[in-house]
Amino acid sequence: MKKYQELENKVKENQAEIDRLKKEIDRLKKEEEKENELPKHKRFNPDNALEFLKTFSPHNLDNAFAWIYTPQGFRYWSDIYQNLEDNSNYVVPDKAIIQIQKWVILSYQNG
Repeated sequence: MKKYQELENKVKENQAEIDRLKKEIDRLKKEEEKENELPKHKRFNPDNALEFLKTFSPHNLDNAFAWIYTPQGFRYWSDIYQNLEDNSNYVVPDKAIIQIQKWVILSYQNG
């Protein structure tokens, strides 16, 4: 095989990898945008969400938003709620806290 053919093959391989990485970037951007959206229901209550972040009371989590309309889904929030009710020493996952903080900030920014 001639040298230029080897280089052309490498270019094709590199282009395929570039295309794969671009798709991955697009997927990650969409995922991040989804996480930054408020739950798709008018029931989001930033005051209850903020109160939940202060107290970690399951009652406030229940009243903050409709769990089913979140990217994480009903089961994710239901598990956190149940763990809070069953165990006073339960630690809410950082990821959940950060998500609620984002929603509260977005909600107050959007009025």
